[in-house]
Amino acid sequence: MGRNIISVKHFFSGVSIVKKMIIGYFCIIFLPVVTFGIYYYNQMSESMMESVVMNRQQIMEQAYYNLKVDLDHFESLYHLLQYNYFVIDYLNGFYETDSESVYNYLRYISPLLLFSVSGNPNLASIKIYKNKDEVFPIPTQIVKINELNTGIKEKIDKLKPNEGIWIYETEDHAGLTSLYYYHNLYDNSFIENLGVLEIKVSPSVFKPFFKALGADSHWEVYLLTEQEDIVNLAFVPPRPNANKDISDLKKLSSHSTVFNRLRIDKLKMSVVTIGEVNEMFGDIKSKEKVLAAAIFVLLLLLSFIYYIFASSVAKRLTRLARHMRSVGENNLKVYPDQGNEDEIGFLTSSYNSMVRRIEELINNIHRAELLRKEAAFKMLQAQVKPHFLYNTLETIRMMAEAKNVPEVAEIAYSFGQLMRYSLTSSHDEIQLSKELEMVGNYLKIHQIRLRNRLRFEMDGISIADCVSCPRFILQPIVENCVVHGLSKTRRPIEIRIGISQDDTFIVITVEDNGGGMSHSKLSELRYTLSKPADATFQANEGGFGLISVSERIKIYYGSGSRLEMDSEEGKGTTIRLFLNKKGDDVDC
Repeated sequence: MGRNIISVKHFFSGVSIVKKMIIGYFCIIFLPVVTFGIYYYNQMSESMMESVVMNRQQIMEQAYYNLKVDLDHFESLYHLLQYNYFVIDYLNGFYETDSESVYNYLRYISPLLLFSVSGNPNLASIKIYKNKDEVFPIPTQIVKINELNTGIKEKIDKLKPNEGIWIYETEDHAGLTSLYYYHNLYDNSFIENLGVLEIKVSPSVFKPFFKALGADSHWEVYLLTEQEDIVNLAFVPPRPNANKDISDLKKLSSHSTVFNRLRIDKLKMSVVTIGEVNEMFGDIKSKEKVLAAAIFVLLLLLSFIYYIFASSVAKRLTRLARHMRSVGENNLKVYPDQGNEDEIGFLTSSYNSMVRRIEELINNIHRAELLRKEAAFKMLQAQVKPHFLYNTLETIRMMAEAKNVPEVAEIAYSFGQLMRYSLTSSHDEIQLSKELEMVGNYLKIHQIRLRNRLRFEMDGISIADCVSCPRFILQPIVENCVVHGLSKTRRPIEIRIGISQDDTFIVITVEDNGGGMSHSKLSELRYTLSKPADATFQANEGGFGLISVSERIKIYYGSGSRLEMDSEEGKGTTIRLFLNKKGDDVDC
């Protein structure tokens, strides 16, 4: 294997750049483009098929919605009769004589039933099966309950008062003959069952539904029972797959056939549609070969044009390479510029500039070295010894104590501790207790300066002894409390620093009762903290230090460590640092 790779490399090392560009064109451009084109075409075909199936499913759902509206209309007739006092009184045996019953039926009930039936051509009839024998029967409209099919009666008896049921009848030759909707009728208090409402619906109610699904065009539409049997309808023309069962219909689903299915919950039936892809995309399929041939010819033509351009570019590169081989340490001659402004012309110009620059650098290298040494010497001279600064501050403190000026002494001492913390540590890692001590010195200076306007307290200091932290993770936060908290209010403010812990985190809380910030500014800071550090965020907006602290604790303490903040304008700000305890830097 290794020898084969070496032999291939050796072969290509001796091939001219023109041949390499041609081979590279076929291997890197031509073959991948053709392969990808075929793959992309297949993917587009599959995507188009999926789109057709999805659109088809949406059409089926819309058509089912319209069918459901019709079925809901038939079901609404139950409410028309259930809440009609004349119908309920009639079924309850309210009328004592037959003549009185006939009169009220003809006067109030018959017009209602006639109006309901005549208002919808798909509504074949309305019949009521009465439970009470004393109720006067009306042929074909109000009949005895024993005339109802026993099997249907058992299904109806299981219904709740607010439930109805659809039942359909089929025959071997005629297919679906009728649809029936049954619903129990009760007295006004829904305690006593007075009878059963039967609404007979013509199968023609499916006609708009099947038409919307394309049954009269190139789509085959099948209605299936709950047992997966195909139900024929008189208005649907013969279909080639009408005698197959559902398993055979599913096998028809392929790249050349679109298969969709939708459940009709109300009727406990399903509808299946089948369509041939060639019939839907016949024009596209007929033009595939012509389009493929045109693309192939165009690709060959473009390949020839590419060869011409590649040859011209390769020759210019070859001449430049030949000249560069002749250049040596003592022969820094420039390449004759032909005045071209393309990339090779730019390369030639850059090469000539490089040659001239090399000559200039050779002459100036010693002077540059002398300048570097001189700059290093001046930098050493500019350094100030930190202990001189500490001694000066200590002298000021001692003089202030000698003159009985304790505030000046306290400021000098605190400032000296701050400078020692900032300048003398050679490591960026320190105990959290030291960080808190530094923050305390910082706040003492401001407390002396501001007098009664600033108070601070610290809780949970004992936890800080077992926690390591980066330096200066609290000072920017406390500085924000002092600067921004005091600038927006004249009343005294209090800064509280608390440390607590749970099973997962060390939580450092810094809160103040200063001026707070607006909701928009808080949202802006929260958004900025949730993103990687952005150098364009203005430091004078109080966010740069918080961003720095947030990024540092995420890096130092790892997963889950974060900075959270809450603020309310006029009431103060609370900032919490969550430090993950899983690392080696926390030993509590």
